Amino acid sequence: MRGLSWTFAQCLAHVLMFDPDIRGVPIVPVPPRPGKLSEKGWDQIEDLVKILAHVYKLPVLKCLSRTGGQQQKKLGRIARLQNIRGNITVRAGISIPERVIILDDLMTTGSTLDSCAEVLKIAGCGKVYGLALFFD
Repeated sequence: MRGLSWTFAQCLAHVLMFDPDIRGVPIVPVPPRPGKLSEKGWDQIEDLVKILAHVYKLPVLKCLSRTGGQQQKKLGRIARLQNIRGNITVRAGISIPERVIILDDLMTTGSTLDSCAEVLKIAGCGKVYGLALFFD
């Protein structure tokens, strides 16, 4: 439900703005799989980070890209790990900070967050936090 983006953004902003351990740490949105935007017309994480950046002035770093792969929600644990592996990359020419917060909508097995964290650490990030709105 797209209308909930504002509610979730407000809740996230409250934590991200006032928790002294993560205040000012850039938010890295998990990129949607190719084709999602044309199929659905929108991406919930993109909506959230736009609100977080423009309304709450929180730092957002869109440094990840995603290629190929099926919808993760249609796969089991092993297939999810294989499906996402190698499909997340750091965009060329973007400087990666020491700490980031990866933002995803749903965590089931953790394979998407793990893949994102792996490429960020290879690119030089020292500490990666994972934040998901829901856990299944």
